[in-house]
Amino acid sequence: MANNNSLLFYREYFNADADGIKLINKQINKSTVVEIKQIIEGNKNILNLKTIYPGLLIGSGYGHDFKGDVENDKKEQENEAFKIGFYFDFTTGMPVIPGPSIKGAIRSCFPQRSVKTKKPSKYIEQKTEFIKKIIKDELKIQCDIDVDALEDEIFHGVRNGKPIQTYERDIFFDAVPIEIKNTKNQLFDDDYITPHFKNLLQDPKPIKFLKVSPNVVYRFEFKLNNSKCCPEMTSEKKKNLFEYLITTIGIGAKTNVGYGQFEKVALPPSKVTEPLPPAIPDDQIPDKTIPLLKQNAPFPGEVIAQTGEYNRYQFNVGRDVCKVKKRKDKNPNLMVGDKVTIVIKLDYKKGSSLTFQVK
Repeated sequence: MANNNSLLFYREYFNADADGIKLINKQINKSTVVEIKQIIEGNKNILNLKTIYPGLLIGSGYGHDFKGDVENDKKEQENEAFKIGFYFDFTTGMPVIPGPSIKGAIRSCFPQRSVKTKKPSKYIEQKTEFIKKIIKDELKIQCDIDVDALEDEIFHGVRNGKPIQTYERDIFFDAVPIEIKNTKNQLFDDDYITPHFKNLLQDPKPIKFLKVSPNVVYRFEFKLNNSKCCPEMTSEKKKNLFEYLITTIGIGAKTNVGYGQFEKVALPPSKVTEPLPPAIPDDQIPDKTIPLLKQNAPFPGEVIAQTGEYNRYQFNVGRDVCKVKKRKDKNPNLMVGDKVTIVIKLDYKKGSSLTFQVK
């Protein structure tokens, strides 16, 4: 089983001596990609983007220290240890990019007029024109778009001053590494930053830190809906807008000196848009939802996967998610991503098949 880098970096590191730190660094640098599956089966709102030189730095604001009991040992530790924090997925130890960070980076390109702050941005008009230019030149949408309304719809979950229902809101999931394409076959690498002192004759002390190597492919996943404030802004156009912004401004720390920059990478179609299994899985109905699955009860849902014979649907019951399948011949024109209403036809009993209608 692969090492959990989060455990090594934030727990084992603190108790290690100089030799132990060298060993942990070596283990982290030998890490391979651990598969993290897509959040939504058959999701087409996927971007595959590759890090470019000098790499990606995420979580640098976290504290990171080592023990150093003995003075001589501590000096050697200072030379070997990573002294800047890093963000890892807690479960897999992979260097994921949190969804809120992706959302925040993209949102920073918008004017944010509706955000109440003590010191409004000086660049509101410039950002408005920047977004309009991308929409017109890159997305080929010629209608006049209300950028503020689009921003509220995507980032604040508000349309015409009213909250949008949860299942209609756009969601930004964590971006995860899926492939290493550099010659060293390294997921991680070392780097240094060298602060200087007021006394120009004082020796600078390089600070060692961990980064994601260049040429590592990340999968960015979103749950996007067609815009209602701008009908031409489909979920596909939104995805293309996000791709343009991410590859323009970057994500993470030290983007002003080149870190966190991405470029588009072409992957075989089977890796990008066809992650479906050969057969549709059986129904997945959490026990907590059973008392609510009563005759004529409606639930908002969507089509999440298809095979030759079946559509697979997902719908929310409170905070729980149910997944069910139904033959295509009942709803032959539906496509993956289409919104539907699931209406229960008979009270559900555990162990039986859910009888429902799709509207």
